[in-house]
Amino acid sequence: MGFCLQHVPPDRVLFAGIAERLFRLAADGRLVARIDRTVPLSGVAGAHRALAGRETMGKVLVDVHRED
Repeated sequence: MGFCLQHVPPDRVLFAGIAERLFRLAADGRLVARIDRTVPLSGVAGAHRALAGRETMGKVLVDVHRED
């Protein structure tokens, strides 16, 4: 299940409550990010194509220290 904060109304109290709950879940290890792939900096163009083509299921990370 995904969650996007852009859909939270601009109510600061609501936002704070949701953010607090999300951070608590993450701290407890109950909320984890799904990582689809990690690419080197040279692979960013391909990563963008994959995202645009809806070929990913999760986050795409760029590892600036990786050299492939």
